[in-house]
Amino acid sequence: MLQNVKILGTGTYLPENTILSLELDKQFNKPDGWVQKKSGICKRSFASFETSSYMGAQSALMAIKNANLKLDDIDCIISACGVMEQAIPVTGILIKEQLGIKSSVPCFDINLTCISFMVALDIAAGYLLSGKYKNILIVSSEMPSKGINKECIETYTIFGDGAAAIILSKSDPLDQNQLIDSKIENHIEGINFCQLQGGGTKHNPINGSVNLNETHYFKMDGKKVFKLSSKLFPQFVSNFLKSNNFSIQDIDLIIPHQASGAALEIIRNKLNAKEDQFYNNILNVGNQMSASVPYALHCAIQSNRVIRGSLVLLLGTAAGLSFGATLLRY
Repeated sequence: MLQNVKILGTGTYLPENTILSLELDKQFNKPDGWVQKKSGICKRSFASFETSSYMGAQSALMAIKNANLKLDDIDCIISACGVMEQAIPVTGILIKEQLGIKSSVPCFDINLTCISFMVALDIAAGYLLSGKYKNILIVSSEMPSKGINKECIETYTIFGDGAAAIILSKSDPLDQNQLIDSKIENHIEGINFCQLQGGGTKHNPINGSVNLNETHYFKMDGKKVFKLSSKLFPQFVSNFLKSNNFSIQDIDLIIPHQASGAALEIIRNKLNAKEDQFYNNILNVGNQMSASVPYALHCAIQSNRVIRGSLVLLLGTAAGLSFGATLLRY
Protein backbone atom coordinates (compact mmCIF):
# COMPACT_ATOMS: atom_id res chain seq x y z
CA MET A 1 0.00 0.00 0.00
CA LEU A 2 1.37 3.42 -0.96
CA GLN A 3 2.26 5.55 2.06
CA ASN A 4 3.17 9.20 1.60
CA VAL A 5 6.18 9.47 3.85
CA LYS A 6 9.59 11.05 3.40
CA ILE A 7 13.06 10.48 4.84
CA LEU A 8 14.04 13.97 5.97
CA GLY A 9 17.54 13.15 7.18
CA THR A 10 19.97 10.33 7.92
CA GLY A 11 22.98 9.93 10.17
CA THR A 12 25.61 7.39 11.21
CA TYR A 13 28.19 6.69 13.86
CA LEU A 14 31.27 4.47 13.62
CA PRO A 15 33.39 3.62 16.67
CA GLU A 16 36.92 5.00 16.74
CA ASN A 17 38.57 1.59 17.25
CA THR A 18 39.36 0.07 13.82
CA ILE A 19 40.27 -3.59 13.32
CA LEU A 20 42.06 -4.39 10.08
CA SER A 21 41.67 -7.73 8.34
CA LEU A 22 45.47 -7.91 8.23
CA GLU A 23 45.44 -7.98 12.04
CA LEU A 24 42.96 -10.86 11.97
CA ASP A 25 45.16 -12.73 9.48
CA LYS A 26 47.83 -12.79 12.17
CA GLN A 27 45.35 -13.62 14.95
CA PHE A 28 44.13 -16.70 13.09
CA ASN A 29 47.53 -17.65 11.68
CA LYS A 30 46.48 -17.04 8.08
CA PRO A 31 48.55 -15.56 5.24
CA ASP A 32 48.20 -11.82 4.58
CA GLY A 33 45.00 -11.07 2.68
CA TRP A 34 43.22 -14.32 3.62
CA VAL A 35 40.51 -12.74 5.82
CA GLN A 36 39.70 -9.98 3.33
CA LYS A 37 39.49 -12.46 0.47
CA LYS A 38 37.11 -14.72 2.41
CA SER A 39 34.96 -12.02 4.00
CA GLY A 40 35.14 -9.17 1.49
CA ILE A 41 36.02 -6.89 4.40
CA CYS A 42 39.16 -4.77 4.72
CA LYS A 43 38.36 -3.24 8.09
CA ARG A 44 35.63 -2.97 10.69
CA SER A 45 35.11 -1.00 13.90
CA PHE A 46 34.77 -2.47 17.38
CA ALA A 47 33.40 -0.27 20.16
CA SER A 48 35.72 0.56 23.04
CA PHE A 49 34.23 3.22 25.34
CA GLU A 50 30.91 3.44 23.46
CA THR A 51 27.57 1.91 24.40
CA SER A 52 24.74 1.06 22.01
CA SER A 53 22.70 4.02 23.24
CA TYR A 54 25.66 6.40 22.91
CA MET A 55 26.30 5.33 19.31
CA GLY A 56 22.59 5.50 18.55
CA ALA A 57 22.32 9.01 19.97
CA GLN A 58 25.31 10.23 17.97
CA SER A 59 23.81 8.92 14.73
CA ALA A 60 20.47 10.48 15.70
CA LEU A 61 22.02 13.91 16.22
CA MET A 62 23.53 13.75 12.73
CA ALA A 63 20.18 12.72 11.24
CA ILE A 64 18.37 15.54 13.03
CA LYS A 65 20.95 18.06 11.78
CA ASN A 66 20.72 16.76 8.21
CA ALA A 67 16.92 17.01 8.40
CA ASN A 68 17.19 20.68 9.49
CA LEU A 69 15.20 19.88 12.60
CA LYS A 70 15.68 20.37 16.34
CA LEU A 71 15.50 17.78 19.09
CA ASP A 72 12.16 19.26 20.13
CA ASP A 73 10.72 18.38 16.71
CA ILE A 74 11.05 14.63 17.37
CA ASP A 75 7.82 13.23 18.81
CA CYS A 76 8.54 9.48 18.73
CA ILE A 77 11.71 7.35 18.98
CA ILE A 78 11.92 3.78 17.70
CA SER A 79 14.99 1.73 18.52
CA ALA A 80 15.36 -1.00 15.89
CA CYS A 81 18.22 -3.18 17.09
CA GLY A 82 18.99 -6.89 16.92
CA VAL A 83 20.51 -6.89 20.42
CA MET A 84 19.49 -4.55 23.22
CA GLU A 85 21.92 -2.68 25.44
CA GLN A 86 20.32 -4.23 28.51
CA ALA A 87 17.18 -6.22 29.21
CA ILE A 88 15.27 -3.44 30.99
CA PRO A 89 14.57 -0.61 30.24
CA VAL A 90 14.45 -0.72 26.46
CA THR A 91 17.25 0.72 24.35
CA GLY A 92 14.97 3.43 22.93
CA ILE A 93 14.66 5.02 26.38
CA LEU A 94 18.43 4.80 26.89
CA ILE A 95 18.93 6.59 23.56
CA LYS A 96 16.44 9.25 24.64
CA GLU A 97 18.45 9.77 27.84
CA GLN A 98 21.68 10.10 25.84
CA LEU A 99 19.99 12.73 23.65
CA GLY A 100 19.00 14.71 26.74
CA ILE A 101 15.30 14.76 25.87
CA LYS A 102 13.37 15.57 29.06
CA SER A 103 9.86 15.61 27.57
CA SER A 104 7.48 12.66 27.53
CA VAL A 105 8.32 11.67 23.94
CA PRO A 106 7.42 7.96 23.61
CA CYS A 107 10.17 5.40 22.94
CA PHE A 108 9.98 1.70 22.20
CA ASP A 109 12.03 -1.10 20.68
CA ILE A 110 11.47 -3.32 17.66
CA ASN A 111 13.52 -6.46 17.08
CA LEU A 112 13.66 -8.74 14.08
CA THR A 113 17.46 -9.01 14.28
CA CYS A 114 19.13 -7.83 11.06
CA ILE A 115 15.92 -6.52 9.42
CA SER A 116 14.68 -4.62 12.48
CA PHE A 117 15.14 -1.27 10.71
CA MET A 118 12.90 -2.30 7.83
CA VAL A 119 10.14 -3.38 10.23
CA ALA A 120 10.45 -0.09 12.12
CA LEU A 121 10.24 1.87 8.86
CA ASP A 122 6.93 0.22 8.00
CA ILE A 123 5.46 0.73 11.48
CA ALA A 124 6.60 4.36 11.59
CA ALA A 125 4.94 5.04 8.22
CA GLY A 126 1.66 3.75 9.59
CA TYR A 127 1.91 5.98 12.66
CA LEU A 128 2.61 9.04 10.49
CA LEU A 129 -0.34 8.41 8.21
CA SER A 130 -2.64 8.04 11.21
CA GLY A 131 -1.63 11.53 12.30
CA LYS A 132 -0.38 10.27 15.64
CA TYR A 133 3.16 11.65 15.15
CA LYS A 134 4.90 14.13 12.86
CA ASN A 135 8.62 13.32 12.99
CA ILE A 136 9.73 9.82 13.97
CA LEU A 137 13.34 9.01 14.79
CA ILE A 138 14.38 5.45 13.94
CA VAL A 139 17.73 4.29 15.31
CA SER A 140 19.60 1.05 14.69
CA SER A 141 22.69 0.67 16.88
CA GLU A 142 24.62 -2.58 17.05
CA MET A 143 27.66 -3.92 18.89
CA PRO A 144 28.11 -7.49 17.62
CA SER A 145 31.74 -7.39 18.78
CA LYS A 146 30.45 -7.91 22.34
CA GLY A 147 28.82 -11.23 21.50
CA ILE A 148 31.19 -12.98 19.11
CA ASN A 149 33.83 -15.51 20.08
CA LYS A 150 37.36 -14.27 19.35
CA GLU A 151 38.32 -17.84 18.50
CA CYS A 152 35.56 -18.34 15.91
CA ILE A 153 36.94 -17.35 12.52
CA GLU A 154 33.51 -17.56 10.82
CA THR A 155 31.84 -14.90 12.97
CA TYR A 156 34.73 -12.82 14.35
CA THR A 157 35.92 -11.78 10.89
CA ILE A 158 32.63 -10.55 9.38
CA PHE A 159 30.97 -8.33 11.98
CA GLY A 160 31.49 -4.67 12.78
CA ASP A 161 29.90 -2.23 15.23
CA GLY A 162 28.05 0.90 14.18
CA ALA A 163 24.83 2.89 14.27
CA ALA A 164 22.53 4.61 11.82
CA ALA A 165 19.42 6.77 12.16
CA ILE A 166 16.75 8.34 10.00
CA ILE A 167 13.99 10.90 10.49
CA LEU A 168 10.73 9.87 8.83
CA SER A 169 7.90 12.34 8.28
CA LYS A 170 4.67 12.53 6.32
CA SER A 171 5.09 13.86 2.78
CA ASP A 172 2.80 15.97 0.65
CA PRO A 173 0.49 13.76 -1.47
CA LEU A 174 1.66 15.70 -4.52
CA ASP A 175 5.29 14.76 -3.82
CA GLN A 176 6.76 11.55 -5.18
CA ASN A 177 8.28 10.54 -1.82
CA GLN A 178 6.56 7.29 -0.85
CA LEU A 179 6.97 4.03 0.95
CA ILE A 180 5.47 1.88 -1.79
CA ASP A 181 5.31 -1.48 -0.07
CA SER A 182 7.07 -3.79 2.35
CA LYS A 183 7.01 -7.50 3.10
CA ILE A 184 8.38 -9.90 5.72
CA GLU A 185 8.64 -13.68 5.67
CA ASN A 186 9.86 -16.16 8.28
CA HIS A 187 11.01 -19.69 7.47
CA ILE A 188 11.29 -21.67 10.69
CA GLU A 189 13.29 -24.45 9.07
CA GLY A 190 16.19 -22.05 9.62
CA ILE A 191 15.33 -21.20 13.22
CA ASN A 192 18.49 -22.77 14.65
CA PHE A 193 20.95 -21.54 12.03
CA CYS A 194 21.73 -18.26 13.86
CA GLN A 195 21.40 -18.08 17.63
CA LEU A 196 22.39 -16.12 20.70
CA GLN A 197 20.62 -18.06 23.43
CA GLY A 198 21.68 -16.04 26.46
CA GLY A 199 20.31 -12.76 27.72
CA GLY A 200 16.71 -13.90 28.11
CA THR A 201 14.72 -16.21 30.38
CA LYS A 202 15.90 -19.49 28.84
CA HIS A 203 19.42 -19.46 30.29
CA ASN A 204 19.70 -17.72 33.64
CA PRO A 205 23.27 -17.25 34.93
CA ILE A 206 22.03 -16.47 38.45
CA ASN A 207 21.63 -20.14 39.35
CA GLY A 208 25.21 -20.86 38.31
CA SER A 209 24.36 -23.68 35.91
CA VAL A 210 24.87 -21.71 32.71
CA ASN A 211 27.93 -22.17 30.53
CA LEU A 212 28.41 -18.62 29.30
CA ASN A 213 30.66 -19.76 26.47
CA GLU A 214 27.80 -21.86 25.12
CA THR A 215 24.90 -19.48 25.67
CA HIS A 216 26.26 -15.94 25.41
CA TYR A 217 28.22 -16.09 22.17
CA PHE A 218 26.52 -15.68 18.82
CA LYS A 219 26.62 -18.90 16.81
CA MET A 220 25.94 -19.29 13.12
CA ASP A 221 25.94 -22.14 10.64
CA GLY A 222 26.85 -20.02 7.66
CA LYS A 223 26.63 -22.83 5.13
CA LYS A 224 23.06 -23.69 6.12
CA VAL A 225 22.04 -20.01 6.14
CA PHE A 226 23.48 -19.53 2.69
CA LYS A 227 21.90 -22.71 1.29
CA LEU A 228 18.38 -21.89 2.50
CA SER A 229 18.65 -18.20 1.60
CA SER A 230 19.90 -19.01 -1.91
CA LYS A 231 16.96 -21.34 -2.37
CA LEU A 232 14.18 -19.05 -1.13
CA PHE A 233 15.31 -15.41 -1.16
CA PRO A 234 15.47 -14.72 -4.92
CA GLN A 235 11.87 -15.92 -5.35
CA PHE A 236 10.80 -13.85 -2.35
CA VAL A 237 12.23 -10.72 -4.00
CA SER A 238 10.78 -11.58 -7.41
CA ASN A 239 7.29 -12.12 -5.97
CA PHE A 240 7.49 -8.88 -4.00
CA LEU A 241 8.42 -6.80 -7.03
CA LYS A 242 5.87 -8.53 -9.25
CA SER A 243 3.08 -7.80 -6.76
CA ASN A 244 3.93 -4.10 -7.13
CA ASN A 245 4.24 -4.23 -10.94
CA PHE A 246 8.00 -3.66 -10.92
CA SER A 247 10.94 -5.69 -12.14
CA ILE A 248 14.53 -5.67 -10.90
CA GLN A 249 15.47 -3.55 -13.95
CA ASP A 250 13.17 -0.75 -12.74
CA ILE A 251 15.10 -0.28 -9.50
CA ASP A 252 17.59 2.60 -9.34
CA LEU A 253 19.48 1.18 -6.37
CA ILE A 254 19.24 -2.03 -4.36
CA ILE A 255 20.51 -1.70 -0.79
CA PRO A 256 20.86 -5.14 0.78
CA HIS A 257 21.80 -6.19 4.29
CA GLN A 258 25.60 -6.33 4.19
CA ALA A 259 25.98 -9.94 5.33
CA SER A 260 29.33 -10.79 3.73
CA GLY A 261 31.20 -9.93 0.55
CA ALA A 262 30.65 -13.36 -1.00
CA ALA A 263 26.95 -13.45 -0.08
CA LEU A 264 26.35 -10.02 -1.60
CA GLU A 265 27.87 -10.98 -4.93
CA ILE A 266 25.97 -14.27 -5.13
CA ILE A 267 22.64 -12.63 -4.29
CA ARG A 268 23.27 -9.89 -6.86
CA ASN A 269 23.83 -12.53 -9.54
CA LYS A 270 20.76 -14.52 -8.52
CA LEU A 271 18.64 -11.36 -8.73
CA ASN A 272 20.11 -10.54 -12.17
CA ALA A 273 20.97 -7.08 -10.91
CA LYS A 274 23.61 -4.94 -12.58
CA GLU A 275 26.68 -4.10 -10.56
CA ASP A 276 25.85 -0.37 -10.53
CA GLN A 277 22.34 -1.18 -9.24
CA PHE A 278 23.64 -3.00 -6.17
CA TYR A 279 25.06 -1.09 -3.21
CA ASN A 280 27.97 -2.68 -1.38
CA ASN A 281 29.79 -0.91 1.45
CA ILE A 282 30.84 -3.93 3.50
CA LEU A 283 34.52 -3.45 2.65
CA ASN A 284 35.10 -0.78 5.31
CA VAL A 285 32.44 -1.52 7.96
CA GLY A 286 31.62 -5.25 7.95
CA ASN A 287 28.25 -6.74 8.85
CA GLN A 288 26.59 -4.25 11.20
CA MET A 289 23.44 -6.34 11.78
CA SER A 290 20.32 -4.14 11.80
CA ALA A 291 22.41 -0.99 11.28
CA SER A 292 23.80 -2.23 7.96
CA VAL A 293 20.82 -1.23 5.76
CA PRO A 294 20.27 2.30 7.18
CA TYR A 295 24.06 2.84 7.33
CA ALA A 296 24.36 1.89 3.65
CA LEU A 297 21.32 4.05 2.81
CA HIS A 298 22.98 7.04 4.46
CA CYS A 299 26.22 6.45 2.54
CA ALA A 300 24.31 6.08 -0.74
CA ILE A 301 22.51 9.37 -0.14
CA GLN A 302 25.72 11.19 0.81
CA SER A 303 27.46 9.94 -2.34
CA ASN A 304 24.45 10.82 -4.56
CA ARG A 305 23.84 7.19 -5.45
CA VAL A 306 20.36 7.91 -4.09
CA ILE A 307 18.75 11.25 -4.97
CA ARG A 308 15.21 12.59 -4.64
CA GLY A 309 12.97 10.50 -6.86
CA SER A 310 15.21 7.41 -6.82
CA LEU A 311 13.40 4.09 -6.66
CA VAL A 312 15.16 2.19 -3.86
CA LEU A 313 14.79 -1.44 -2.84
CA LEU A 314 15.91 -2.34 0.68
CA LEU A 315 16.53 -6.06 1.18
CA GLY A 316 17.48 -8.10 4.20
CA THR A 317 17.94 -11.55 5.64
CA ALA A 318 17.93 -12.24 9.36
CA ALA A 319 17.93 -14.95 11.99
CA GLY A 320 14.80 -16.99 12.07
CA LEU A 321 15.30 -17.44 9.05
CA SER A 322 13.64 -14.13 8.12
CA PHE A 323 13.45 -12.11 4.89
CA GLY A 324 12.53 -8.46 4.44
CA ALA A 325 11.90 -6.17 1.47
CA THR A 326 10.98 -2.48 1.39
CA LEU A 327 10.33 -0.49 -1.78
CA LEU A 328 10.44 3.28 -1.51
CA ARG A 329 10.64 6.36 -3.65
CA TYR A 330 13.24 8.60 -2.00
